[in-house]
Amino acid sequence: MFYLDTLLPWRMTPVLTAIALGALAARVVLSIRDRPEPIGSPRNLSIGLLLAALGGFLMSTVTVAVVRGYTINEWGVFALQFAVPAMLIFAPRQDDLIKAVLQVCLVVALVDAAANFLAVAGLFELPEMSARVDEFGRRQRYPGLAGNTHAAGLVAFFAACYVASLARVRVTPYLVLAGLVLLASLFLIDARRYLVLTVLAVPLIYHPWSRKVPLLPLAVSIAGFLLLRTFTADYADLGNKLRAMLLEDGWHRAMQNPILGEGVVYRAAGDLIATYMNLSMAGVTESQALDLAIAYGVLPTALFLLACAIAIAGNRDRVHPPVVILTLMTAELFFGGALTGPLGAIVFFACLTVCQKDARLVQVSAKTCLKPVTPA
Repeated sequence: MFYLDTLLPWRMTPVLTAIALGALAARVVLSIRDRPEPIGSPRNLSIGLLLAALGGFLMSTVTVAVVRGYTINEWGVFALQFAVPAMLIFAPRQDDLIKAVLQVCLVVALVDAAANFLAVAGLFELPEMSARVDEFGRRQRYPGLAGNTHAAGLVAFFAACYVASLARVRVTPYLVLAGLVLLASLFLIDARRYLVLTVLAVPLIYHPWSRKVPLLPLAVSIAGFLLLRTFTADYADLGNKLRAMLLEDGWHRAMQNPILGEGVVYRAAGDLIATYMNLSMAGVTESQALDLAIAYGVLPTALFLLACAIAIAGNRDRVHPPVVILTLMTAELFFGGALTGPLGAIVFFACLTVCQKDARLVQVSAKTCLKPVTPA
């Protein structure tokens, strides 16, 4: 359902989003009765900060809606960024939701890969083909059946994470082949950020030594490195130079209304010609963190990012796929982001709420290992 509107000749995003969120809300309400008894204390500070951030999001949205009103698409974006985490906090089995979505992503990503390979061979014509110009010349992009490099790259990234999670249980030739196919497809899609995130995610999920990797410093390093590269790019790298200008504009806009923000704005930037004037006039910032600060204010955004940081930094007896996905998607918030689409928002917030509650696993292990032994 999340991917369907990109494959149809018409756009049904508000309707599909309402149906998906309604189904998710109904499932959460029905499953509250199955909620397991809490064991010890989860990461209450992270949960409290998230709730405070959501309160700020709501206050900002209500205030701005009274002043200027919201369109149906803008209410849809707000629902993704407020209603989804608010519902998932009370869901008992977010890990099942993540697994189900990643399984579907694997199927879609493999279909996209097949379409891309056929397009390279000249046997199939993809919709909305495009090219990118960099310091090495003109590079053809193969955006899968969606015709959108960002959507195809995000789906392939989630699919690769799922393949890596299966491989750490048992490596088979089929999983190795699927992983290579996904990497080749990401290279053809030319979604550079998701190619980098995939290369980082697969070893972190698969290899047991990854539990020794400090995930929060890793997220900060990724965001810092890519922002540094963006702002130090010369004019030969047109893509990064344009991104740096949009990030700077976004920062100035966030500082103009730091308390309540300007309210959510739905930006259909996919049909724009990628020039600085067009993207700047449409309000594109190239940073989800800046988008949140512009929409809801600086303080709620800071509380939200701090909640993510605390959830990532918690002690764990093992590194499970949701914390890796959350780590890399949190880093991406500073130079991109996927919280304005149903797929990215639901996976991100599901991973966040799982990581806020996975302290129970550590405490169960500790109670088992530290159980007092009665002398004979």
